[in-house]
Amino acid sequence: MPSYIDQIGNAIHLEKVDSILSLVPSQTELLYHLGLEDKVVGITKFCIKPEKWFRSKTRIGGTKSLNLDLIRSLQPDLIIGNKEENNQVEIEQLISEGFNVWMSDIYTDDDNLAMIRSLGEICNVRPAANNIVDQLTSKPVVFPKIDLSVCYFIWKDPYFIVGNHNYINFNLNKIGLNNAAEHINRYKEISVEEILNLKADYYLFSSEPYPFSSKHLSELESVFGKGKCILVDGEMFSWTGYRPVLALEYFSSFLEELKHNL
Repeated sequence: MPSYIDQIGNAIHLEKVDSILSLVPSQTELLYHLGLEDKVVGITKFCIKPEKWFRSKTRIGGTKSLNLDLIRSLQPDLIIGNKEENNQVEIEQLISEGFNVWMSDIYTDDDNLAMIRSLGEICNVRPAANNIVDQLTSKPVVFPKIDLSVCYFIWKDPYFIVGNHNYINFNLNKIGLNNAAEHINRYKEISVEEILNLKADYYLFSSEPYPFSSKHLSELESVFGKGKCILVDGEMFSWTGYRPVLALEYFSSFLEELKHNL
């Protein structure tokens, strides 16, 4: 029986894949672009792309609060999760019950490419996986270095910001920006005073997981400075899988917006 090693070092053993559960929104989107619609039997309530799957597939709870009984009833051949997104206690429970759980762990574009290739092999859709890899690698985009520092927010009340060792930080660096909080490990709850001491040029407020939007701008600018607060599409900065194909154009437009603000 074929064996596969996931990105946290666990092995799964399965002959074929006829039914799949996805526990991560970005990986659900990837499965769609891999052409696996007929095999995906369950997704989370946060898996909003594609919309038709969100409306038609069985929802098995949230990324960190799975409905384990519903998962057991579906008896999937393969469960696809992520080390950062999912509750490790729940994942370990599923593994202990004999489910094949393949976990991603992504910090860079190379990690993402490895995930796409692996899922293409496991799910027997190598041509579709190779096509996505080609889209991401055939015309490498090199962004110019911009001498600007940013602070990237993912939550409010209390504020949480992005530090190092995560895919958002990788993308900030990739597009030429300095993360003012890069000395902080991963993510941190932080006070306004601590944030202002970072002396970032701009403050980026993500549309997810906290849904920062235009209704928050006047409040944020009263704290961090008028013209210094920018709303960003969190899916483009944090989603892996297929989303980086779409992110390249978004990043180019975003950087143009930053330059106009200078």
